[in-house]
Amino acid sequence: MKLLDMAQANTLAIFNLARQMATAEAPSDVVNVWSEHAGKQFEMMTEQMRELTTICQKIAADSTTTIARGAERVSKERE
Repeated sequence: MKLLDMAQANTLAIFNLARQMATAEAPSDVVNVWSEHAGKQFEMMTEQMRELTTICQKIAADSTTTIARGAERVSKERE
């Protein structure tokens, strides 16, 4: 679900950019809109990477715990 939320946020940002570009009245407006968008996207992507890193770390930790429990169980069964 988190990936879908991120994809939706990124898609909406692109549509907002296109809308703002379409209504720009001068080339300088286009440059300003683009610069603002780039800054916002950089911030959004940085936050999304933090969130994904946290999720991946949790998955890795959970997987390691599961593997360790399984190995422990197999070891006890062999005794």
